[in-house]
Amino acid sequence: LIVIIGVVLGFIATTNSSKALTEQLEQQITEKTNDNLRYLEERFNRSFAELEGIAANDTIKSMDLDKQKEYLADQIDNLDYLTLAIVTPDGTAHYIDDTTADLGDRDYIIDAFDGKSSMSEIIISRATNEPVMMLSSPIKQGAEVVGVLIARIDGFYLSDITDEIAFGETGYAFMLNAEGTFLAHVNRELVEEQVNYTTEGGVNADTVNRLISEESGVFDYDYEGIKRFVAFDKLDNGWTLVVGAYDEEFTSKISGLKTVITIF
Repeated sequence: LIVIIGVVLGFIATTNSSKALTEQLEQQITEKTNDNLRYLEERFNRSFAELEGIAANDTIKSMDLDKQKEYLADQIDNLDYLTLAIVTPDGTAHYIDDTTADLGDRDYIIDAFDGKSSMSEIIISRATNEPVMMLSSPIKQGAEVVGVLIARIDGFYLSDITDEIAFGETGYAFMLNAEGTFLAHVNRELVEEQVNYTTEGGVNADTVNRLISEESGVFDYDYEGIKRFVAFDKLDNGWTLVVGAYDEEFTSKISGLKTVITIF
């Protein structure tokens, strides 16, 4: 009777304790994801506000290219951008270093000419052939959009942000666009080569499809032979932020608890 009671109580204690630890982990990683999601949204909004403030300057609104480029060249040292440019209604970008590029077909340019500030995904710059991100803001004279102000950001801008997100000892973070292409990752090759696992099929494709098809959630998956535990949520623009850690780091606590109860 003592043995039976001990086994039953041990089983109940182990089950309840494991459940409590798992729920605590889910709550912690979800809160971590939500906090960083809000941080990213605030950072994007701050960048838009900064660019919109420059676009509202009288010199920029004049659409005098020489004066505009001179003004932007004076501002660039105080800003966290690689370069700035004015896009005229014909779609030509006039950079402050006097180079030009035809960007009229870019979505972020089209959005800006429609009157809305926009941010591109990771793209290959037509000016530098390097991975970059672009910000755009309409230049208005009254209610009329007469041009677009654009700013170029390093293509690993988002990766630098996600690199700073820590959770436990093995924590990591990455970002995907709405189609499942990597926007940020500690492995920069995934970003530079614009890898998208949804086209490959298999386990990786199933994991990425779940991340981009669901609004938010918590689950575990295997990648590179390691079981991982992640939480994910979506930004307003449809991008997905994923925060995770190795499952072993947290299940070891549960295993240790089971061992103690078994010995007792």
